[in-house]
Formats: sequence, C-alpha cells, structure tokens
Amino acid sequence: DGHRLILSLHQGTLCEGWTWIGAGDVRMIHQLCESRGVRISIVLTNTPWALEFRLRNQDGNTIRFGSDSDV
Repeated sequence: DGHRLILSLHQGTLCEGWTWIGAGDVRMIHQLCESRGVRISIVLTNTPWALEFRLRNQDGNTIRFGSDSDV
C-alpha cells in the first residue's frame, strides 16, 4: 500500500528508541502538528533519504515522519 513503519531501539543512548512513519504528504502532517501546538524537535528537513521532521514524546522516544525527498 506504499506505507512504511520502521521501529528501532537504541539501548544505552540518550534516546530510548524511535519510530519512522512514511507518509504520502509529510508537509500536511507537519502543518497539522504545528497548528495543534505539537512540540517539533527537528523541523521539516529535506535529506537525501526523505523529507522529514521529528517529534519527541515525554519518555524521550523520537517519532519521525517522512515522505519522498526533494533532493
């Protein structure tokens, strides 16, 4: 269906773990999060692997949202 979910656990680091959620339109999700006051830890960034942004929850876990890169 074109959607991806990646989970990772990093024991012994500052981050307990992270989740990467692939989306068709990450800009729309970013805008929705901003409009609802969600704390974004890394702003929308175009990288070689994805256009993505990151949130961090109260337990220190990172949630990454991404879609196809513009690079």
